[in-house]
Amino acid sequence: MYHCLLFTIDLISDGRFKAEQDEMKEYISRIANKRGNCFNDEVFDKINSIDGLLTFKKVKKINKRKIADENNLDLGDIDVLIINPKKKKIIVVETKDFTFSKTPYEMHRQYLNVFCDDDKNLCYISKHKKRVEWIKNHIADVIIEYKLNEIKWKVEDLLITSEPIVSNEYYHKKQKMLLYSQLSANTIKGI
Repeated sequence: MYHCLLFTIDLISDGRFKAEQDEMKEYISRIANKRGNCFNDEVFDKINSIDGLLTFKKVKKINKRKIADENNLDLGDIDVLIINPKKKKIIVVETKDFTFSKTPYEMHRQYLNVFCDDDKNLCYISKHKKRVEWIKNHIADVIIEYKLNEIKWKVEDLLITSEPIVSNEYYHKKQKMLLYSQLSANTIKGI
């Protein structure tokens, strides 16, 4: 019983508890959002400390244009936007604070959340890819907003996670990823 209680508390504090009541769902959502925001800030701070890069976080609009799909539905914010003027690259970063998947069920759930759309929602990667496409289609706005040279810019995407996504190894998805512990000037500038 004691270990079941600790396990349940761990699920709640990690924001992974599958609640059924609205009040508990809201509470779990607040915990998960707070953890995600803290992790996003940590990633931003680490990348922002690298010389030669322009770094921005929680980008919702560029040149007064909302990041939205073709139907003008909000695509959410870009967690971290990196501009590497020397390499003429713009890197759109999605950050995710995951806990390590310990069981096959957790691995499968993580895989579904990260890589698989369902009838109601887009998965993390699909939303991220849509934001990357938005940047590619609005490169002139990026140039204006960040006062960049009018040259040919290459847009890259990157997923930065707190823990390895074990399901990525198993299902062999081709998403470019880095662990937070791997972040350095060499890994970011090497993209």
